[in-house]
Amino acid sequence: MELGYISANNLSAYRSLLLPRAARAIEQGEALTAVGVAEGRLACGALAGFLEDGCFQIVSLYMAPDHRRKGGGRLMLDALADILHGLPGAGAMRADYAVTEPEHDALAPFFARMGFAPIDRRGQDVYLFTLGQAAASPLFAGDAAVSANIRAFSQIPNIYLAQADSRAKELGVPMSEATLISAGIDRDISVAVLQDKNVTAFLAFDRSVGGRLTIGSAWAGAGPMSMPAMLRGAFSLAMSKFPSETEMAAQAVSDIAARIIRGIIPDARPVSRSYYRKQGA
Repeated sequence: MELGYISANNLSAYRSLLLPRAARAIEQGEALTAVGVAEGRLACGALAGFLEDGCFQIVSLYMAPDHRRKGGGRLMLDALADILHGLPGAGAMRADYAVTEPEHDALAPFFARMGFAPIDRRGQDVYLFTLGQAAASPLFAGDAAVSANIRAFSQIPNIYLAQADSRAKELGVPMSEATLISAGIDRDISVAVLQDKNVTAFLAFDRSVGGRLTIGSAWAGAGPMSMPAMLRGAFSLAMSKFPSETEMAAQAVSDIAARIIRGIIPDARPVSRSYYRKQGA
């Protein structure tokens, strides 16, 4: 296998091997380091990430199925280690991912062979569950009617949603890559609190975790009690649109958020994994 850098000039050959956000970053000239391996003229593997606070965060890693177990993954990680060796303050590598497809199970033993160790995500886990499991939660018992000031995104002008998106990001609210008016948002079940033509809280669903219906962004700007009301409203709408076996995902951004998810949906299972390796290990 031949190893090389991935740039905007050869991105077309590797695009299908990179996560969309990594491909976009390379395309737009952002500070992302990416290497790939090829056999002949066929690209068969890609790794990409960025350096932050002395740790290289791997954001995309993939080997084409027909080319696995041939040393390509090791070749890319060894190349990355060599790159980091020449960068002052670059002391470690880290990979965070969610096991949302059967093939992801192979990543844990691969990282172990490469000298990575699992680390605690400190509550920042991705949880999977079904719509039926969510519907069985005590939170949704009784009347699930949507409150008068809670509206589906489909009923709210985009300009109000765009303004709320900007306000939330200015406040540092954890958000998915999609904006509230992106095409990937499910406008039928995403909900917001609308007061005097202002969106003061929102709960947005997209497909960012393995194509599953995902709670991608949430902001309780109207106060903490707005979140349970939005959850009841959103899941009421989801239950009228999708079958009960529909797979869903929610990402916790703190220990408190993780406890809330586990409390609301006890059957939700964490699927996040994190691995860490110090330079020279």
